[in-house]
Amino acid sequence: MADKTSEKYIQPHSYEFCDPKDIEKDCGCKNRGFGTYECDEESNCEKAKGTCYVVVEGPGQPQLTLPKHDADGHHKADVELPPGWQVFCACLKYTGKDPTDAEKKDWPKATEWKPPEKYKLPKDAKLCGMPVKEHGDWKCPDKDCYLVGVKTEGQTQLVKLADPGDNVRPKDVKDYWAIFCVHLDKE
Repeated sequence: MADKTSEKYIQPHSYEFCDPKDIEKDCGCKNRGFGTYECDEESNCEKAKGTCYVVVEGPGQPQLTLPKHDADGHHKADVELPPGWQVFCACLKYTGKDPTDAEKKDWPKATEWKPPEKYKLPKDAKLCGMPVKEHGDWKCPDKDCYLVGVKTEGQTQLVKLADPGDNVRPKDVKDYWAIFCVHLDKE
């Protein structure tokens, strides 16, 4: 059995995995340099009536996302990955449908993060998305999200790195296992 299965991951919105027991289905992923990722040939995926897509996995989040894909299509994307984020290719089929509540009930659970000191996570807090680089510094793309970090893999305590709209230099997050964006409320 493959190590990437639907028991560990949730498909991107409006898509389904062609094979829940092997979501990659031989869709290898190559880093072409300069943040360009590309899926290999997809013969086994095509046999499963799917298409190989570049997907992004956020730290502690089983929900995969689709990055902005290259003009050439789904099999290629330019992504600058912050610490703790990963890219791979998955064999997906577009459905255009949202998952049902029954399907969501069986989904793997996301990591339960502990908020930074003097903050609390809003009820049903979700990540705001992947930090982006702007003028060489990391920041959150949403104007109401905080940039947070986790020092070591397996740790759940968040550290606030930047307020909404503020940037952080890469050298200031080099010792963090992961950084990401999240909504926070002050206590």
